[in-house]
Amino acid sequence: MTENKRSAEPHNALNDLPPSEDLTVRPFKRNTSRRNAPSFTPLRREVVIKNILSGIAKKHDIKEDLNIQQARLSGAETILYFLKGTGAPKYQTTAPRCAIMRQERAETMEALKLACIQHADFSLDTQLLFEVKWPMEKIAEFVGQHHQYENGRVAIDCVRNGFRDFEIADEVIIVRELCNKTGKNKASRIFLTPKFFNSFGVSDEYLCKLMRQLRAARKISGTLNDLVAKCRAQFARRATSAKIAGLWRSDLNAKLKRIKDKFKQIEEQLNSKGKQKAADKAQKQAEKARLKQEKKDAETLSKTSKTAKNAAVASVEVRDKHLADISAMFEDLKPKPT
Repeated sequence: MTENKRSAEPHNALNDLPPSEDLTVRPFKRNTSRRNAPSFTPLRREVVIKNILSGIAKKHDIKEDLNIQQARLSGAETILYFLKGTGAPKYQTTAPRCAIMRQERAETMEALKLACIQHADFSLDTQLLFEVKWPMEKIAEFVGQHHQYENGRVAIDCVRNGFRDFEIADEVIIVRELCNKTGKNKASRIFLTPKFFNSFGVSDEYLCKLMRQLRAARKISGTLNDLVAKCRAQFARRATSAKIAGLWRSDLNAKLKRIKDKFKQIEEQLNSKGKQKAADKAQKQAEKARLKQEKKDAETLSKTSKTAKNAAVASVEVRDKHLADISAMFEDLKPKPT
């Protein structure tokens, strides 16, 4: 009976293992696409525009970005660079995906957004607007997503994927180039577009106002000319560097120049509005001064007329008194009856 019971029990494969085998149960570990959680803390900078934009961007949820949602739904095909020798374009195709991104991607893109704002150039006097001063690898270090293997290979896939979503949503322009001698990618250049700021509620006109205030503050402090010369020298150095991607593609050049021309036009409109506002203010002040002068003249005339009236009344009283005195004198000269 006991033997039949034992033979009916299910076979356990663990009993067949030798006693020396390690039977420790290991906890389940989720296979994530990143090694560290992204984080970026904006510093309080002297450039006030960066503090203002960072504060606005923090309040915005990137999952609600309509540009990115539409881009993820439709997909995209963009040119990365041109191949060595043949000159054929190298395309990168992004298939349509779900509109709502994963939490890991959202956290990475939130950190990238703040890092781009903190390291972008907001000067109106540069050749091209909104250039991020650091390449993609350095920004990956800023947000804690830079990993280097023992063999020296660098992994920044999370950052690349995040910038890829920004790029297909037309919120970021990334300039890439392949070195013909080494066959390696040069350091990329990143430019922000007006859609990047519109995505978290900053209009082009408000952004231009902030940039004009920055220029006025630098002009008052006396550092405007030095900063403009420094920015132009840096732009020329990047354009001639063999290690940085060049702006030789006509489509990217045209897109960046359109952004510059757009803000130049907005600045001219703001200047004309400012002149009109100043003229209206001067007209109101002139009208106010005229009314004040009229009131003053009316008060002076009223006071003069009142003084003349008082003088006339006084003269009549004097005349009446004088006549009364003369009448009394004649009354005294009359003979008295006996």
